[in-house]
Amino acid sequence: MDDDTEPDDLDQTDDDGPPTRMPYPVKVGAFLLGALAVLTGFGAVANAVGDTGRTHAVVFLGSVALVAVAAVVGLVRARRWGSYLGFGVALLVALATLRSVGAAVVGIGFLAAIMGTLMTRSAKNWLGFA
Repeated sequence: MDDDTEPDDLDQTDDDGPPTRMPYPVKVGAFLLGALAVLTGFGAVANAVGDTGRTHAVVFLGSVALVAVAAVVGLVRARRWGSYLGFGVALLVALATLRSVGAAVVGIGFLAAIMGTLMTRSAKNWLGFA
């Protein structure tokens, strides 16, 4: 064997496998879902310790927070189910905000942002859809 030849396995641009670095759209989607998890987690705690807290609000906000955290973990670890959870929790938030016009704009905007970030080609490659 010749020692001055370089092995071919050092190439970082392997087109057959998933990318080695998380694409920017997936980072934005994970950030948005993480922010949703933090905000709904704070809302659940505030409803739980407050005098006027309602049990159904605590359960709803807590479950949204847990699903959003699971979606973030799935996206960061490049799992397909992370995108499904992200779409589901964004749709749930969009449907829950349809009671008023201002909240509906925010909820539908959040759904559009999550769909826009996770439906890009680089996100699909990262999650193994392409």
